[in-house]
Amino acid sequence: MLELVNKTRNAITSYINQPGKKTTLAILVGGVLILSFFTMVQDRYLISIPKEGGSMSEALVGTPRFTNPVLARSQIDKDITELVYGSLLTVDATGSIKNELAENITISEDKKEYIIVLRPDIFFHDGEAIEASDVVFTINRIQDTIIQSPERSKWFGVEVQELSSTELLFTLDKAYPLFLQNLELGIIPEHIWGEVAVEEFPFSAKNINPVGSGAFEITNVVRNTDDVITGYTLTAFRDSIYNPYLDTIELHITKTPEEQVDLYTRNIVDAAAGIDPSLINSITLEKTSIRNHVLPRVFSLFYNQEKDTALSYKEVRTVLDSLIDKEAITQEVFNGYARTINSPLPPTSPYTTLYESSDSTQEEKIESARTLLTKNSWKFSEDKKVWTKKINDKDVDLAFTLYAPNSDDLILTANRIRNDLAQLQIPVTVLYQDIESLTQDVIRPRAYELLLFGYVTDIPADLYPFWHSSGRIDPGLNIAEYVNITSDKELETIRTETSEEKIASSYERLQKEISADVPASFLFTPEFIYLQRDHILQDQPSGSLAFPEDRFRNAESWYVETENILPNFLK
Repeated sequence: MLELVNKTRNAITSYINQPGKKTTLAILVGGVLILSFFTMVQDRYLISIPKEGGSMSEALVGTPRFTNPVLARSQIDKDITELVYGSLLTVDATGSIKNELAENITISEDKKEYIIVLRPDIFFHDGEAIEASDVVFTINRIQDTIIQSPERSKWFGVEVQELSSTELLFTLDKAYPLFLQNLELGIIPEHIWGEVAVEEFPFSAKNINPVGSGAFEITNVVRNTDDVITGYTLTAFRDSIYNPYLDTIELHITKTPEEQVDLYTRNIVDAAAGIDPSLINSITLEKTSIRNHVLPRVFSLFYNQEKDTALSYKEVRTVLDSLIDKEAITQEVFNGYARTINSPLPPTSPYTTLYESSDSTQEEKIESARTLLTKNSWKFSEDKKVWTKKINDKDVDLAFTLYAPNSDDLILTANRIRNDLAQLQIPVTVLYQDIESLTQDVIRPRAYELLLFGYVTDIPADLYPFWHSSGRIDPGLNIAEYVNITSDKELETIRTETSEEKIASSYERLQKEISADVPASFLFTPEFIYLQRDHILQDQPSGSLAFPEDRFRNAESWYVETENILPNFLK
């Protein structure tokens, strides 16, 4: 070892003593010192900031039909609409309001008039300025009965008037504290849609290749050989108030959750939204951020007391509710990516009554249910193998038909409910339908006995449309046909009251009243699972989400490219 050290030292000495070598060595040493200095400066003083450039891709499930805020109903339509259209304002999951296309909002003292002043620097993707007339046109199309916009119910009793090219007046027939949330709505251009007759509105090709005013504009629609849309290319809209970092967003459209997961697993896309919880364990999650959000959704088993005589008896509804193993549903069906509930309010609401698990075993619940039925003169017929009771000289049996949407998780949930009720020999026939036919043929005419379905509330949660007696008849959303004078009063108070203390008290009384009546069994709130590669960064994180499409609310702040600068250059 000593011999090796001596040889090395002699070689270095010999090299340095050669003519000109000292200068070369000095340059090399100097270069190393300079490089070390800049490395130290970069590590200690330079900061990394986002810069324009790059792209990201995401896999979506579904079939785009209406990339139009007036018509968007499916989740995939809402997702694309969020990227393409700008709205007057945005509302985050906490209920905080942020102006977007609106520059200023003035609210009258009686909260019946709202004056909106638009920003002067807002444009559609084709370069045309956004004016008050475009907002009026959008609202008028939503309110048109022929178009049948899913947003229409929010605009009953509201008039909108153009005061100038940049100023609008909204007039409400009665005060509604949550009205500003209605203004989180994409604005469509009158100069493009004005030429489309209302009868042709849903069928226009402009629904597929739209012109909006959001952070990104659609520049390419990808179709397969069958002319089915399989993808979109969205390009940054630089001449806007958004000025996004990313150059492009590529959307890959898949037919099934399995295809979506496959694209992510094979590293073809950078993100995937609304992941089926049953598939999460099959995904390689290396360099992936899993973002699971609780959304304001409530899934319940609704009891139609008008359709089935047995369901008009409270003890029957109570028995059905007690037999359903809600915790098993959240674990077995949703792989733990769901919240068990016992309230008409979602877990996102600060007023919700939190779920408390029971100490009773399933066997004890079955025995208690049997006792309750027997106490109320229900008898089990060994001949018919069903619980029965004579009512008005007619035998009424505890046997039901349950309708459910034709989706994997709700099919599994419906089967689980059927099996739970079968433990007390209450037979249930389960029928599945696609959401459109279920809505038109079953829900709207209230033609069901049991219905497994969900609703989505606003932020803050507004239960008025779903539980006020005024909505019990189609097109109202009170699908349980629930009628309760006390509940109606509390729902009306919540809509008009400004005192937080009084609102909280009304929510408490409302939940107790509905819980006592058992018009439905409140089951679960599924979580929204969003996968995104770690190299996709956000300058302004979106935080918790109110709705799945809200993940794109701050898409202009997403970036993949960075540069290093001194902090002084940020000033």
